[in-house]
Amino acid sequence: MAVNLRYQRTGSLFQKPFKRILVDTDRYFAALVKYIQRNPQKHGLVADFHKWPWSSYGAILGDSAMPTFEKLASLRIPRNDVLAWFGGRAAFVALHQTDPDERPIAEYLIE
Repeated sequence: MAVNLRYQRTGSLFQKPFKRILVDTDRYFAALVKYIQRNPQKHGLVADFHKWPWSSYGAILGDSAMPTFEKLASLRIPRNDVLAWFGGRAAFVALHQTDPDERPIAEYLIE
């Protein structure tokens, strides 16, 4: 607020504006899920996104190293429903085996 007052500006100082985009296809939703879950690895925060402690990836798969109850409780979506949406556990894992295709979401990414 002090910087805004001093330089006679308004708005957020450290964030770029963002856009809300309707997720209207299954393909787009899957691309977003994959991008979000692999993002910590992409940006060097962790060597392997599977080990990122704040990801829902391990919680959805039931990895005992992840606090599944707390993570899924905040989502309010039963694990089996999430896996079924992706076509099962194997399909969910397979989705995450390759780097995400960022083309469908590229114009919305803030790097």
